[in-house]
Amino acid sequence: MTRKYDESLNAIQEMQQAGTTIHKMDDMEFGRRLAIERDLEKEGEGQKAATTMNAVWDESGNFVLYPTLLGIKGVYFCYPMMSSSS
Repeated sequence: MTRKYDESLNAIQEMQQAGTTIHKMDDMEFGRRLAIERDLEKEGEGQKAATTMNAVWDESGNFVLYPTLLGIKGVYFCYPMMSSSS
């Protein structure tokens, strides 16, 4: 199973304006963070902004944590149990 998250600046901005984000952020704070993210994208255009993104796995190997415009996000990965055949 694969799940794709659209966390592009445009998608986040649309959710903020529509009020469909999980946590509504103050408009001034959102605008400030959006400006910072756009500046980071401009700086990293040649490098695909890889220098600003840092995703890490937790010690258990079940969660990946990464920074976003809205804060630090964590995604849980559940691996199916392999059944052994007798």
